[in-house]
Amino acid sequence: MIKYHMHSISLVFLGIILFHGQAFAAGSYGYSDAKDVVGIPRYHSARAGETMYEIAREFNVGYNAVAAANPGIKNPFDPGAGREVVLPTKWVLPAGREGFDVIVNLAEMRLYRFFSSGERSLVSSYPIGVAIDGFDTPLGTFTVSDRLVKPSWYVPDSVRSEQPDLPEVVPPGEENPLGEFALRLSDSHYFIHGTNKPFGIGLRVSHGCIRLYPEDIAELFSIAPLGTRVKIVYETVKAGISSGMLFLEVHDDYLGRVDDMEAHALEVLREKGYDASADMGLVRKAITEKLGIPVWVGRVGEILNQTMEARAEAGIGERAKETPEPEAPGNLAN
Repeated sequence: MIKYHMHSISLVFLGIILFHGQAFAAGSYGYSDAKDVVGIPRYHSARAGETMYEIAREFNVGYNAVAAANPGIKNPFDPGAGREVVLPTKWVLPAGREGFDVIVNLAEMRLYRFFSSGERSLVSSYPIGVAIDGFDTPLGTFTVSDRLVKPSWYVPDSVRSEQPDLPEVVPPGEENPLGEFALRLSDSHYFIHGTNKPFGIGLRVSHGCIRLYPEDIAELFSIAPLGTRVKIVYETVKAGISSGMLFLEVHDDYLGRVDDMEAHALEVLREKGYDASADMGLVRKAITEKLGIPVWVGRVGEILNQTMEARAEAGIGERAKETPEPEAPGNLAN
């Protein structure tokens, strides 16, 4: 279920870009029913000659996310030296996570891994690459039924029909699009796996499988045993709270499955009991902009004192360029 090569001229060009710097590792964050918005907002001053694809790679986010969060940057190959780039490193957690270890949200091209340490509930999050147009990833619930190290790629007939020069089996190595690790979902032909083309993360690049950056699949593989419970969803709108503040996160409906985004957002807010707390003007603005990051749309419960922490959560006031590290290392096990 993998696409072996890209037809986009932009992606071919990206294949020869030399990446400089080390990618940020995913962190783990505490969450609860009263706090289901996690992560820390970050900002980056673009360097001369640096592309948005390289920025996404360096800070462990997908290209789709960094592009959506910065609509004013029109040229991804040259955002401009010194240009401030918003890094989408804060997220509303997907709904319906109870009973699952991993949730994949195709709409935002992101995977969440839920676990615990003592009495603390923790989550790690990773950007993903998803299926090209015409090759959907099935929604629903799955379990990890096989774990493969250095997997061979048995090329699907659908891919060989497009690329008849491909062999029936591609062995492990640089030409193998599965990367170093793969997790099979419920004895199907669908996998969560690595990639030999990291610049495809945050893009529609596969024939249905879910791709992660090499360092992310290595981390996930180490903490996802057989039987890991996986749920795949398509949530274009998420609502969550932190410090009593209500946030809405809206993503592009690239599959065209939502007829009325405002009605859908109201339904999401209503299901979580937040509809009376939302400022509809701010909700409509969030829907129009589709920044793919949590934006403040109201308060839940009593009016908050405007502490510095609460103001920072809402994105109010001066933004710090340097932010503290996540609460726990990303490879913290159950």
